[in-house]
Amino acid sequence: MTDNDHRQRAKDLIEEMGKDLTDCPNCSLPMYRGDGDTRYCPSCEQTYTKGGKVHLPKVGKRVPIPLLATTILVASLLLMGGGFILLYRNVQNDQKVAFESVADVRGLDPIRDVDVISMGRSEYFDLVGDRLDTDRLWQMERLYECLMIMDTYWDLADLEVESTAEGPVCFYDDISGDIYLMDQDVSRTVEELNTCREYVHALQDQHYNLSSTGSFDRDLALSCIREGDALFTMERWADKELDLIQRSSLDMDQVIYDMWMREITLLEYQNYVLGEISLFPYKGGEDFVERVHEGGGWEHVNKLFTEKPPLSTEHILHFDKYLQYEEPLQVENDVDIQGMELIFETTVGEKLLLEMMPKLGSNRVKNISGIGWGGDTFSYLSNDTSFLSIFTTEWDTLDQNTRFHSELSTYLQWKGLYRVNDIFANVVEHVALISSGNTTTMYLSDNRSIIDALT
Repeated sequence: MTDNDHRQRAKDLIEEMGKDLTDCPNCSLPMYRGDGDTRYCPSCEQTYTKGGKVHLPKVGKRVPIPLLATTILVASLLLMGGGFILLYRNVQNDQKVAFESVADVRGLDPIRDVDVISMGRSEYFDLVGDRLDTDRLWQMERLYECLMIMDTYWDLADLEVESTAEGPVCFYDDISGDIYLMDQDVSRTVEELNTCREYVHALQDQHYNLSSTGSFDRDLALSCIREGDALFTMERWADKELDLIQRSSLDMDQVIYDMWMREITLLEYQNYVLGEISLFPYKGGEDFVERVHEGGGWEHVNKLFTEKPPLSTEHILHFDKYLQYEEPLQVENDVDIQGMELIFETTVGEKLLLEMMPKLGSNRVKNISGIGWGGDTFSYLSNDTSFLSIFTTEWDTLDQNTRFHSELSTYLQWKGLYRVNDIFANVVEHVALISSGNTTTMYLSDNRSIIDALT
């Protein structure tokens, strides 16, 4: 920020604050804003109502500013040839974020109270361990390994417990229905923003069914609306509840980034693809919810959880696809393979494919929304000695499928597999790519004979 920028920012702050610094009629010192048109003089410990002339307040009216509040000077040392500008600020009271104030901004009535409970770091990791869905994490490991996103020696369950960064400032536990506040070295304002965000998660849990769909892609899209709703509400709450100095000192993008950094695992931090996937609900989610709110207010945001949820990450990435409510194609894999048992199936989706192969996005046709992803299915099969994954994608056009086949071939070679025609291999993995019409199928197994039988 340049010196001129600093000067202009200070001038704007003082000009805006000056609108609220009415002089006390008794002592002539500045008064501070309370609810509505009320003003409070910390010197005289009196509250007045702003108007054409100063009136005494009605008896019994509660003013949220504490009677012992004192005027303090906040020195904003702006590097302007050694000069600085002093700004007034009133001391904050000790009242915590009120659940009702968040619910009021969000437009949802609380169904039950939510307790905020202090928790130590060791207790947090014990709780994380107790809440782990090991079956889901095992499936995620197989998906990431078969798409060559993650090395086989990573253990997602261990990472969730042992390397979840610093841990969040606070978090909502959907089992107990409480918010747990961690002992973190953060400012009061950051703590309030985090608490507000978790109150929104509590409201979502009280009003909507947030259970998993079983699809990686659709669950990621639904995670976007949950997190996007929480962050969008948090920013609206901050605009309403935080004072001028608090708002001006905040970089909201940095606050949101800090929330993410406190919650990611070591793997997500070190692995670019998984890091971007973990960030997507924060960044893509808030942008998406904001656009929905612009089109129909909170009523339309509520429908994201009920009547009209996003059906894929394609909807989050390309808002016009959501408005058209274009449904993903139902892609079926032939899993009737002798000696193999189907363990699970899921959908990968456009977002994960774009992070795996970024050139898919850079090569898309002008004036065409998206990369042409129509739908996909990932199937995982195994027997006592071997496994087989089948990943089939369907594209809107033949050209888009041809481009995907080419990018996927390049991706496999970049991952260290050597190629002979459409067979790729290294010392432990064997892959076959088969393209037909608008579809491409990738078979991957640790047993070459299984791949040979399929091709």
